[in-house]
Amino acid sequence: MTTAQGIPDFAFHLLINEVIKQTIIKTSQQSLIDALKELTREQILEKKKELKKLGLLIGERVIGYIVKEHIWLKEPNAVLRFVCKEFWLCLFGKYIDRLQSNNRGVYIMYDYKFRWLQSLSLDTTDSVDKEAIEKFYNFMLSWVCGVIKGGLKGLGVSARSEAKVEEEGCKFTVTLKNMIF
Repeated sequence: MTTAQGIPDFAFHLLINEVIKQTIIKTSQQSLIDALKELTREQILEKKKELKKLGLLIGERVIGYIVKEHIWLKEPNAVLRFVCKEFWLCLFGKYIDRLQSNNRGVYIMYDYKFRWLQSLSLDTTDSVDKEAIEKFYNFMLSWVCGVIKGGLKGLGVSARSEAKVEEEGCKFTVTLKNMIF
């Protein structure tokens, strides 16, 4: 499968995994699992912040590329539908499965089959490794939250985004700022 721009999905996935890995690992001799185990809470927060910044830059660039071909009203619901369809399709090769809103600037996007998490196969031998993998998932989702925030910023919308892994897949919560409803 490929992204909307023709980049092979596995190549894109490997590239992002490598970016996340290089953000986490301190030395070239250290394994990813060992690096994840050694991170302190402060280091985790710092690295998540770094990944969100990287994601923000990518999101702004990708949305700038996509928007050239689309015209729509800058109404919050229309903007989020665009993100859930065109933007998500470009990045992840599919639409968001479900979008919910409270009509007060909070949107919840569900991706029930977030392939990045499903295709990630790391050997887990004990509970410590599972904890390390959960940390990696959170780093990956931090990057995706940055991409969402950057995409919205590129559309002129200030927002905060958070993500959570759930049994059904991933849940992304987007809170718009400074919007008139």
